Amino acid sequence: MRTTTLTSKQLGLLFNRVFKIRGRDRMAIMIDLPHGKFPDSKDWAWLRKTARQWRDSYPRSGEFAMERVVVLVYPATGNGNLPEQVAVCNFEFDPGSAVELRYIQTREALAEYNIVLAMTNFSVTVVLKALAKELGFRGATMPGFTEAMMPGLFLDYEMVARRVGVVHALLSRAVGAKVRFETKSGEKHDLFFDLRFNKAQASTGRYTEDGEVGNFPSGEAYIAPYVGKRPPSKPSRTSGIWPVMYPGGLVLFWVEGGRMVGTVNDDDVSREAWKPFAEEPGRSWIAELGLGVLDGQPVGGLLWDEKLEGIHIARGLSAHGGEITKNDFNDPNKAQHVDVIYTGGRQVIGSETLQFAVGVAVTLVFRNGNMRTIMVDGKYVDGLF
Repeated sequence: MRTTTLTSKQLGLLFNRVFKIRGRDRMAIMIDLPHGKFPDSKDWAWLRKTARQWRDSYPRSGEFAMERVVVLVYPATGNGNLPEQVAVCNFEFDPGSAVELRYIQTREALAEYNIVLAMTNFSVTVVLKALAKELGFRGATMPGFTEAMMPGLFLDYEMVARRVGVVHALLSRAVGAKVRFETKSGEKHDLFFDLRFNKAQASTGRYTEDGEVGNFPSGEAYIAPYVGKRPPSKPSRTSGIWPVMYPGGLVLFWVEGGRMVGTVNDDDVSREAWKPFAEEPGRSWIAELGLGVLDGQPVGGLLWDEKLEGIHIARGLSAHGGEITKNDFNDPNKAQHVDVIYTGGRQVIGSETLQFAVGVAVTLVFRNGNMRTIMVDGKYVDGLF
């Protein structure tokens, strides 16, 4: 039976495993609120309710007790940013709208806490990573967390951390990665990622040091490929063909110099698929290569699905440590980071899951010219871990 409500004991154990509770910790749980531009949904309402339950049920005494646990709320921004102000909500009433609350400066509010947990509909991971280094808190982000992801809270995160550590170490040493997509008919498409100059990142689901922030549940290593936008300003080697399944059929995108430059085929599906990139070229940058390590099935939620065994490739805004920012978009309001996930014979983009009967292999290239294949047919090779 799926657990949808956590007891006080479960919450204490869970948060200690993620954050290593230090006794006089103060925690802020952040939630974003729906409004006219961003209407409510069943999953979003459940997430806010769960945040309240966790605040109310967190142990007030014992080894995992904290000095204070509050909920900070703000109107959803929908663009990865935090607003200038947030409000402390005591839930003596259920906030019907953002304007009913008393707001204080976001930076001032967060400075009061040394643990921040963002249980938000829209991701604020990037901005909290930056604020954590400045203000000294540790934190976790759970963008779009749903009831179907609850089992992910109880994984063996020591094992997850070990697996992520192995993949992260290999990505950190590599200067390139070749991803081969192979259809059942034997047709092959290769996409090369330039891994020079940017640092690989690890998201383990454990954030015990001040300044650390990452997703939870988690289990991935990832890197923003070099696209030539920062020193040493060399041409990006990221190039090849990127196959993406659409409801109308398979689209093959040409990639050169770190960005998508067009489609291989000139059919109706390909022309329609290319329209958003022609409208806003910033969407075409290759933003991330990620490798998940968790066992499980996709649930139609990015937070969980991208951590499953397989790969994900993103376009648009760079992943943490990358080069592409909102300033690289003609219209900064259209800046976005979109992941395409390949796991278990499926492709997932947002809540849309499509069958994608294509084998995915990953081979890393190292500075001395050596190569190592770490994934075949969407599975890590035996002995890697």
